[in-house]
Amino acid sequence: MGCFYNRCVYSYCFRKAYNDSDLCHKHKCVMDGCNQQRTDLSEVCMHHQCRVIGCTLNALNDGDSCLKHSCRLIGCSYCIVKDGNFCIYHTCSAKECKSFANRKGDNLNILLNEYCDEHN
Repeated sequence: MGCFYNRCVYSYCFRKAYNDSDLCHKHKCVMDGCNQQRTDLSEVCMHHQCRVIGCTLNALNDGDSCLKHSCRLIGCSYCIVKDGNFCIYHTCSAKECKSFANRKGDNLNILLNEYCDEHN
């Protein structure tokens, strides 16, 4: 056990803290360069965890969601719409349609196509 000043700041934890952190290996986020505290059920902090409620998986590359909950369009890391495969920017605007539509390009301010091929 380290001295008082090198101990993890997590309540009732007496493990040695990392040199660059106030937390030990059990309580520190595992992402490189991050010194935030892990969430209770994950190995990463809130910033690096999937934003979908109940999911404890790591988010992709500082995105909002994990692989399971990310848009299926390659290069897009936004969360998928409920029960869909694509995010709001890449899902058809037709009622109850979950098909792909390239609504927004790389510049999310430009509307490209609001509907999928079937509803166009």
